[in-house]
Amino acid sequence: MALLAAPIFLLIPYVGFLPALVAGAGIVVAWTGLRGSTHGAGVAVTGLIVSVVLFALLAGVATMWNVVVADPAIRDYDELHEVIDYIKTLVFG
Repeated sequence: MALLAAPIFLLIPYVGFLPALVAGAGIVVAWTGLRGSTHGAGVAVTGLIVSVVLFALLAGVATMWNVVVADPAIRDYDELHEVIDYIKTLVFG
């Protein structure tokens, strides 16, 4: 799920970290499945490995995207800055 949502969410400033959070949830679920497994933990191990790799990859890409592309664009264009501030007030109050 995180890998499929990443191309869409990475383009939106500050929202690009959502796929990394989904991968983080996958780590928690896989770890729980691994701890609760009495036999046949292969699927849980695979899920854990895939989730850790995706989390690292997506968090790195989202960070680089925000630092290199989104933040300079927001700083350079006042209209974009106003829109982001408006969205923040809608979401966070």
